[in-house]
Amino acid sequence: MGKKILFMTARQAYVPMFWNEACESKCREYGFTVDLPSREGDLDSPDWTAVLPGYDGLITTWGSPVCTGDFLKGAPNVKVIGHCAGSAAAVTDATTYDSGVKVTTANPVMAKAVAEWSLSVCGSDPAGC
Repeated sequence: MGKKILFMTARQAYVPMFWNEACESKCREYGFTVDLPSREGDLDSPDWTAVLPGYDGLITTWGSPVCTGDFLKGAPNVKVIGHCAGSAAAVTDATTYDSGVKVTTANPVMAKAVAEWSLSVCGSDPAGC
């Protein structure tokens, strides 16, 4: 059986921003199953702790719960959190890192995109921004 990952978003609108058929295909290729509980619509205050024990990894984004050490005690198999946004500060704290779970973020990719957009807006006159 492959590894299971939970995409922790309660907002349906975020799914297409971060998830598409190419992502799904790559996960299947590597033997991962990713559950997207928001595919059927927005979730009202989901009780993530009720479903965490069955997962090996978490994908977080804006509005995901803070994955503190106490929160992760309910997810003994989780080894990695992939944050689909910039800084992971909104979904982690010091106890997250103390728990031994690895955290990765899209910050470098997003920072480059924001910088390129900013430069394109400024045009040839960066002082005018």
